[in-house]
Amino acid sequence: MIAAPAGQWPRNTTSSNMHQLAFYPHNSSGTAYEIGFSIINVSANNFELKTYGMGSVGDKVQPSGYRSGDDRSKQLMDTLSYSKLALIANAGPDINVNQGDTVSFDGSDSQALSGSIISYQWSNGLTGVSASKVYSELGSFPVTLTVKDNQGNRATDSVVVTVLDQSANYKKDFESVDFRGTANSWGKTAMNLIGDNTWQLIVNVTDSQPSFKFYANGKWYGDDQADGETHSNERANIALSQGPGLYQITLTDHTRQYRVTKL
Repeated sequence: MIAAPAGQWPRNTTSSNMHQLAFYPHNSSGTAYEIGFSIINVSANNFELKTYGMGSVGDKVQPSGYRSGDDRSKQLMDTLSYSKLALIANAGPDINVNQGDTVSFDGSDSQALSGSIISYQWSNGLTGVSASKVYSELGSFPVTLTVKDNQGNRATDSVVVTVLDQSANYKKDFESVDFRGTANSWGKTAMNLIGDNTWQLIVNVTDSQPSFKFYANGKWYGDDQADGETHSNERANIALSQGPGLYQITLTDHTRQYRVTKL
């Protein structure tokens, strides 16, 4: 679709609001050209908008003879594109349970935007939009849901099941430990005490340059030396150097040693 302008482009000699425009076609002296148009392409889940000015735009040179002749060379001014995913998997929020409890998995919030979902496969061997399993082993277990639709699209999402022994009286130096980093917008995500002095959490990282710190007893814990030990007087963020994905983060609080493992 081509969208023609409703009228002339505003001239900087007649409008006091030109400076408020993000951009407009104009010549080297700042005078706006009168003619412009947009091309809009929409296909399936994709949208693209291209805006053109006639003549020169920005720092491009005005074609010679534009005013005196018929040169109407168009110049691309701006492009905006957006693609909507055809299929979205949603494995639900992370789950904390007691040892021996039954865990219920729910993928019903998954969406097929241009078709229908035909299969739900969980990486722990379960199938179906809803499924359940007893967890008897202590620890944290990532489970990935893979959904497929009738158009051949595939999408995945992960949920972390953490199995705790609530009756255990584990030793600890910290009252609590939080993970704070780019993965949770530097908010607080509580780590789990899974053994004596041992805190653990599995984090789903989606940003390209992830990093984090520990937050315990009201203090930040970084790692200036990148030596696997964290202390409250060390300010540097701890980098997750392998990029996006699932990470298991373990902290031993009485030695201040930590371990980061990409799953």
